[in-house]
Amino acid sequence: MIPLGRRGTASLLVAGALVVGGAGCGTGSTPENDAAAATHEAGGKIKTSAGISGSVLTLGVLTDLSGVFKGLAKDLTDAQQLYWDQKNATGGVCNRYSVVLDVRDHGYNTDRAVEIYSGMKGKVLAIEQLLGSPMATKLGPSIDSDQIVTMAETWAPALTDNRYYMIVGATYDIQMINGIDYLIQQHKIKDGGAIGHIYHNSELGMSALLGSTYMAKRHGLGLVEQKIDPNQADMTAAVTALAAKKVTAILFTGTPAQTAAVASTASKVGLDVPILASNVSFAPSLLTGPAGPALKKNLYLVLPSVGFSEAGAREVHDAFLATHVQQSPTLGVVDGWSEAVVMDQLLEKACSNGDLTREGLLAAKNSLTRVETGGLTPPLDYSQLGTSPTKASYVGRAADVPGGITVVGDLIESSDVGLYNRSR
Repeated sequence: MIPLGRRGTASLLVAGALVVGGAGCGTGSTPENDAAAATHEAGGKIKTSAGISGSVLTLGVLTDLSGVFKGLAKDLTDAQQLYWDQKNATGGVCNRYSVVLDVRDHGYNTDRAVEIYSGMKGKVLAIEQLLGSPMATKLGPSIDSDQIVTMAETWAPALTDNRYYMIVGATYDIQMINGIDYLIQQHKIKDGGAIGHIYHNSELGMSALLGSTYMAKRHGLGLVEQKIDPNQADMTAAVTALAAKKVTAILFTGTPAQTAAVASTASKVGLDVPILASNVSFAPSLLTGPAGPALKKNLYLVLPSVGFSEAGAREVHDAFLATHVQQSPTLGVVDGWSEAVVMDQLLEKACSNGDLTREGLLAAKNSLTRVETGGLTPPLDYSQLGTSPTKASYVGRAADVPGGITVVGDLIESSDVGLYNRSR
């Protein structure tokens, strides 16, 4: 494990003020509606196409406001709306375009997401948020052919093969490698022992499984797999199977409600071991429910971004609470804000190139070799297709703090990551 230390923070409430490093430019084909491209004279010439009308720039949001991840989705979307409200109040993108979010609810239903996307794609320049691994996987070919740069609210590694997808943070497999390495370094997992992985039988779960399978081979661990359905409520069979194999840790990739069920069931059957969960698998409201004590005792989260315990995230937390007084924010606020920061820098880079078409956004994306988010995430590199934009993660513990998670230790990049190749 390589501890990378805490990153310094910049003011995150000044939109577009963070640093972008770039080298080189990518190329892309012209969108089908590029014939409608226009030149804006005020302040310099900027080529535009779909998603920009007059002084309004529209970004799409395809999220889950009524399904299994609705709590996370609301915080993500509210944080992004707050970010763009602040950006617009200071002049907008390129000091000329106000950003409008076209928010749609797919309810974590892939068919519904495809239908919504079909009606949205001609009206947006880019997509600020596409939540869900199954939805992002299904829509991948369409997003590629329609040439729409899309911020995926999922960390599925296969999405990095699509030139139009952007992921903010380490992919699920890298996260799991770093999380397991942390538990090994803390002597919670010992080489030669057994670990169990309960995961969604979908792109979400299979992505995390890549990391756990790799680490099991690297460290001589017995890996006990348990597939579950995204809507499955009872974890008794899965946890009992792990207990029978005497696992020394439970890895989990599923919904927050299922995380609570895993922790409660493990406590009932006497399986008192660490539970390492993927970042989407937690909500702070779980800590006030019946599973609260078990979660605070045993739950570890592997995270693509920091918790509210860190200075930059606290600034975001306080700004969010000032406008959303009735909400108890999850770390989805940090993820949503981070994605807006990255999108902002992408748009500003395209502006500086004089090209706010879809082709121009792709070229801008390919030139981003070091995007800083003021310490909310590790530095991000979008110039390498098929590669996680960072190999570092954070590890957190469930605790009675804002967001329900406190980051432990430094930013982690496991030495095992350097030898990992998901294609093998």
